[in-house]
Amino acid sequence: MAHVMNLDAVTSCVVSPADVPDSTARKTRLHGYNQVAHQALHDALKKQGCKIANSEHYPSNRLVVDASLWFEDFKLRRADDDATPDAVRKSFNRARDWLQANDYIRENENKIWFIDTTDGQDK
Repeated sequence: MAHVMNLDAVTSCVVSPADVPDSTARKTRLHGYNQVAHQALHDALKKQGCKIANSEHYPSNRLVVDASLWFEDFKLRRADDDATPDAVRKSFNRARDWLQANDYIRENENKIWFIDTTDGQDK
């Protein structure tokens, strides 16, 4: 009794969507006070930012600014709003939290910096 083997090629392909790495994910668009805080941080970094070398806690190629200086620029941008100081502080803190949660900024010991390359600091 002879056994006959079937030697036909068996092929298959399974396609599944790959996870997109966080670094290539598109950022949420800035609106409202998040946008105001973002621009105020640009201004504060331009006027008073500095680089902190030889520290594992801060990127050596980024300007860093104290959060109180950033807040001063934010208040200037809200000066015509007729908002109470408490309302301005709350909107700043919400925007600060949002910018960090959405990977625009990082912070350590009340020092703030942008983490993306769109701020022009690496050029």
